[in-house]
Amino acid sequence: MTRKYLVALLVGALGLSLSSGLVAQQNVTIEIGQSLYLDCVPPDQPGDIYYVISQSDIEAPQPIDIGDWGCNVDAVTQYRLNSQFTSFSAPYVVNADTSDFTADCDTADDYGTCAPNSSLTLGDTDPNTRRGTGYNTAGTDGADFFGNVYVNMGVGPTGWDVQSSQLPVYVTGIITYTVTDTTP
Repeated sequence: MTRKYLVALLVGALGLSLSSGLVAQQNVTIEIGQSLYLDCVPPDQPGDIYYVISQSDIEAPQPIDIGDWGCNVDAVTQYRLNSQFTSFSAPYVVNADTSDFTADCDTADDYGTCAPNSSLTLGDTDPNTRRGTGYNTAGTDGADFFGNVYVNMGVGPTGWDVQSSQLPVYVTGIITYTVTDTTP
């Protein structure tokens, strides 16, 4: 009798383990606090442009190249890259204006594309200040954009007129780069 009881108990235990499944779960939450990251300093160069106008610059066809710009965009969205003068000062230089400055985009990589426009004038419509556009860059080192900044000192009576009694004079400004989510 004891033997039959043990066999029945063993079968009952096997039946229990074969018919019961064990379930567990793990919750996963990923927070995307920001979808775009922007860093704008040309590689291997200082971030600021300091340029001294020489005689050859005055003789050269306008506009002249005064420096480089470069931006890296890390993105998990579609985006647009713009740049504009947000501050500008030209005391003692008559006819100097932000519209005398332009910036092109020479190169873009990793799902970035240069835009053909070049204005840096604050208030210009978006396409005129656009440097480039792009897409998700996950798995890459981000899209890199590179270009040049130019100045056109003009020719004739509408060109720059420097008050030489104040030399040296400085034309200064701040170019602000912005990256905007353009996901539809």
